[in-house]
Amino acid sequence: FWIAGDLHIGGIGSVDAPGGPGEHMYEVLAGPGGSPINAGAGFFNPDERFPSIIKTWNYALFEANPVAGTVNVRFFDDDGAVLDEHLLQVL
Repeated sequence: FWIAGDLHIGGIGSVDAPGGPGEHMYEVLAGPGGSPINAGAGFFNPDERFPSIIKTWNYALFEANPVAGTVNVRFFDDDGAVLDEHLLQVL
C-alpha cells in the first residue's frame, strides 16, 4: 500500500481501476491535519475505486499485522472520533 499526503483530503482507494494491474494495491490519502482542506474537495465523491473520501480535518492510524498480512487504517476527526475504517489485505 501507498501513503500520500499534501492532498488536503483524506481517503482510501485502489491505485488502479478494477481489472488493472494495480487494482490490489491501495493508496491512503492522509490528512489534512490542521492544513486548509482542498478547495476542490466537493468534486471528490466515493466511487468503486475510492470508496472512502473524507472532506474534513482528519488523521490516520495504521495498525499492521505482519502475520495476517493486513493493515487496518482508521481515520479520526479532531475530537478523536472514528470517521472511517478499512482492513487492507496487503500480502
